[in-house]
Amino acid sequence: MKKSLLIQTISLCFSILFLSFTTLYAQSQKEFKTYEGHKQQFLIDIPEGWFVHDQWEAITGMSSPTGMVFFTKENIAKIKMSAETEEELLAGLEAMARIDIGDMPSFFVDRHPKNKRMSCGHFEKKETKSVTKMLKKDSMFDRDRKVISPLTATPISFGGCKGIRLKGETEKQNGTRWVMDVHAVSDGEILYLFSLRNIKENYEKNLSVYEKAMSTVKLTSGEG
Repeated sequence: MKKSLLIQTISLCFSILFLSFTTLYAQSQKEFKTYEGHKQQFLIDIPEGWFVHDQWEAITGMSSPTGMVFFTKENIAKIKMSAETEEELLAGLEAMARIDIGDMPSFFVDRHPKNKRMSCGHFEKKETKSVTKMLKKDSMFDRDRKVISPLTATPISFGGCKGIRLKGETEKQNGTRWVMDVHAVSDGEILYLFSLRNIKENYEKNLSVYEKAMSTVKLTSGEG
């Protein structure tokens, strides 16, 4: 009798765990929705309730095929980039600092004019070297930083094109570690650098959302 009750209890626990898992899984599938604000260049699924901030458009009021686009959990569009008061300036600096270290969950795409050889169909050694050199200009790779993992490129299929994923880790003199994780691809017109760049502990927290979003990217212009 006791053995039968124990088996029933274990079975009930497994059923509850299974139902909880399937419920969470179903919810996670609904938590992302397709962002179409830059559909002339790319489509991407981002967490529902997140905000998109096109930096160039916010500053000039005009759209551009190049420049940075931030995907953030909080609405940074409310923060004035051209602060008129000290309070606005401090609020803007604080928000950008939180984005920079990853305290505010976010990632971004930096769009550049592609070089002559870049296309959707290939991402060769010269292109890889060019992008790596560009990324190494980041303060993360300043001379006073200790390189924990050198910036390394791996060929990938991304957005319907051939690209590379670059990852590297460095350490500041105060012991703070930083991680850069970039998906680089070109549609034959623009070089896209979809990036997550945070201090290590926040990178690890934000990685799952970033990777989920990256798995949905589709280039829609040019050769893509």
